[in-house]
Amino acid sequence: MSTLVYRLAFFLSLFGMFTFGAIDMTRGVAAPLMQSGWHLSYLQLGYLFTINSLGYLLGSFIAGWILDRFGISACSKAGALLSSMGLIGVLQSPNYELAMVSFAFVGTGTGVLEIGVNGIVPLISREPSDNSRRFNTLHGFYGVGCVIFPVLAAWLMHRSGNWQSGYWLTSALMVTLFLATLFFPYRKVAPSKESPVKNTLKVTKQHSPWRSPVFFGFATALTVYVMIESGLASWLPTYMVHVHRTTLHVGSLYLTGFYFLFTCGRLSGQFWVHRLGEYRSIYLAGSLLLLSLLVTVCFPSTTVLLMVAGAGCSVIFPTVVAIASHAFPRNVGTVLGILFTAAGIGSLAINTIIGFLATELGLQKAFWIFPLLVAFVLLSVLATHLLDNRRRTAIEMAIRDTADYPI
Repeated sequence: MSTLVYRLAFFLSLFGMFTFGAIDMTRGVAAPLMQSGWHLSYLQLGYLFTINSLGYLLGSFIAGWILDRFGISACSKAGALLSSMGLIGVLQSPNYELAMVSFAFVGTGTGVLEIGVNGIVPLISREPSDNSRRFNTLHGFYGVGCVIFPVLAAWLMHRSGNWQSGYWLTSALMVTLFLATLFFPYRKVAPSKESPVKNTLKVTKQHSPWRSPVFFGFATALTVYVMIESGLASWLPTYMVHVHRTTLHVGSLYLTGFYFLFTCGRLSGQFWVHRLGEYRSIYLAGSLLLLSLLVTVCFPSTTVLLMVAGAGCSVIFPTVVAIASHAFPRNVGTVLGILFTAAGIGSLAINTIIGFLATELGLQKAFWIFPLLVAFVLLSVLATHLLDNRRRTAIEMAIRDTADYPI
């Protein structure tokens, strides 16, 4: 029975990540039609997306506390409810002011829900390899939504002549997810008896993430990594159009290629990350990402490598999250909340940084920041790896001492 419940829980999480990808891509595709429908300036449109991002930061920050204090059920239900209310509110908003409120609800709800969706994985994983395998698959489904929905949403909006058709579909997905959270038996989702979580609770209680340089190493690496992923996703079409003089259609194809290889990498990660090793997988993917970006900025004729960068981005985020959640089993909610908040800060910061550099130096030179950021991520992960090895050795010694002298 528990195996079936675990499978259903993971399927629900996959559906949630797919829905997040659908929402993010639909928002981008619908933006021009929203702008004309509500008669917005570019600045006002930017405010809508900014309030959505700030809501996400708030939601992911408080969700860690909700998860640790009230459990996975409350976190998932609250997030799905707020997201559903926000998406329906966007559909029904007659003016800009109500749309701002609705986007704030969407951002806050998805921030809370994403912690609930990711929080399922440590609960149903029996060992670290299960953790990394499931996290890579889970985040791969975000990429599936990102690949499918730009085309699907654009087709729906073209057929209907309005942006609401795309949002009706994403609203239906989120309401379905909310109804599923109402009826799912979360109380039956608990760590397995074989899980290392149960075996290390006593010895890890003094290893709080707030006191651990390992945790802050993970947070730093993820913040900078998300600056790379989000910056490339936001600026790649513009880079191709203004630097390489391609059409917008060709620029969009580069972005689609980036996300296609990104998704393939994440979905395939379940088969090789645990075999190669989590840290080695990060080093391999990071090296591919660094090489592809460095060659591209040095030799402009090799722009096809910008799509290959998607493969380099694929497994870094979910693998770091998997390592961190297993490293602090008593504080999974807090760990996920802070890591995803840090990621959101990185996503917000990079657009301002690229905009400033492009204004001062030109967009071509601004793209030099990406290989520099990748190098920083690799160095951060290496330093954290060394610290994590020392932390694990200390825990193993404590476990042996506990076995010799039971508490």
